[in-house]
Amino acid sequence: MQLKNFLAGIIGFLSCLSIAIPADAQYGTFKYNTRISGNMNGYYEVLPPDYTANTDTKYPLIIYIHGYGATGDGMPAPGPTQDDAKGHLEFLIYTGWGTIPWRAYRETLPTSFTVDGKQMEYIMINPQFMVEPYFNYPDRTANVDITDLLEYCFAHYRIDPQKVYLTGQSAGANYIMNYMASGLPNSKKIAAVVATSPGANHSTPNTGSTPAKGQAIANTHAAVWISVSEIDFIDPVDDQGQEYHDAQDWINDINNANPTIGATLYVLPGKNNHNAAATTTYDPSTNFDGKNIYQWMFQFSNLDVVPLTGIKLSANPENKSIRLNWNSFLIHLNSTFNIERSSNGEQFNSIGIIQSINSPSETQYTFLDQFPLNGNNFYRIFQRDANGKITYSTVVSVKIDRPNAIRIFPNPARKNINIYFEKPITNTALRIYSSGGALVKELKIRNTNSITIDVSNLSKGVYNGILSKDGNITHFNFVRE
Repeated sequence: MQLKNFLAGIIGFLSCLSIAIPADAQYGTFKYNTRISGNMNGYYEVLPPDYTANTDTKYPLIIYIHGYGATGDGMPAPGPTQDDAKGHLEFLIYTGWGTIPWRAYRETLPTSFTVDGKQMEYIMINPQFMVEPYFNYPDRTANVDITDLLEYCFAHYRIDPQKVYLTGQSAGANYIMNYMASGLPNSKKIAAVVATSPGANHSTPNTGSTPAKGQAIANTHAAVWISVSEIDFIDPVDDQGQEYHDAQDWINDINNANPTIGATLYVLPGKNNHNAAATTTYDPSTNFDGKNIYQWMFQFSNLDVVPLTGIKLSANPENKSIRLNWNSFLIHLNSTFNIERSSNGEQFNSIGIIQSINSPSETQYTFLDQFPLNGNNFYRIFQRDANGKITYSTVVSVKIDRPNAIRIFPNPARKNINIYFEKPITNTALRIYSSGGALVKELKIRNTNSITIDVSNLSKGVYNGILSKDGNITHFNFVRE
């Protein structure tokens, strides 16, 4: 089988149809002359209907990689027909009959799918290669192109990074399978792969599957679906089902490496043209055990990708306390936020921990520091994810001025703390509470501007102190180390 022969056959077949697609049928947007990398200068974009309005929502991303022969310069076609489009960006929606971009352009693809009782809208990006990897340039793979494309999408779209999917047909399917086997970091950000007819180019054997590639794909933990015709006459002399055998090799190598992942093979029975498996697979009405291929993809999430955004922290006075607010988009499960405070912006101590909410949307968090320091209060948040990775926020500060300032030394303390008052205080109650709210010490201050308190019998941790007299309350805290 030679995929180069496919180019001549399929392009000739399409040319006979002489289809012109009216401009008002357009469902997505052609992003002309938009440089993604040195090999991509344009792409076809499909966004959710409410993408512009819902500025806080992040969406699943489907990346579709075209097959052999759809390359172009990413520029507008000079006319509306298929012949005009050849070599230009519009050619993407003339090729790949029945595929995702083909259906999206003709408005036969739903804008959302129901998964586990929830409506899921999505972003679809279909890039156009300027030159064909593998075939025209045997020493060039698609790995760099797909890596560049993923980085571009992460930077330019609001993407739920737990739900990123790769799919493609023919050469495009082969590209994504080899990308998943590359071991590149971004390959581990993919939740699921759908490859239709990913046969190898047998004049370039390194594009086919191997046990090592199967192991590498299994290591990504991505779900894999491969569709192929039982006999695919991509090449006039190929009546032996070579495409099917190539697909079976991928499935076997993945499942032999890790059978619990469970790569799936769908075989379209009989002898079919090269587009038949893709046309059937991408048809939303095709049912695979109760799900179409879109619902099958969207059921998977990648819980092991790294955080894509930092933590946006703000701090504001609230009565005699300080309210901290921050936004964060969390990726890892079981992560926590640690709230830290400092009097000088250099040495920080923990004043609280909040469990994260693992949500596909940016989440709002808040924490009330009820016992801020007199003077400068510097705050920062750090997130610790399930893999142990720490992400810090920026440092913010709030200054608190009280009529009778107090100073505590040493802090942290092991044996005693010394409290100094700017003005002498009389007949004032002093209570010390643990971070959990338990009263651990209570005493009466008669008339002094300093006091020493033994804290050696206290457990290590953060303690909150309250001075109260005639309804006036002053807060302080210290750390027992």
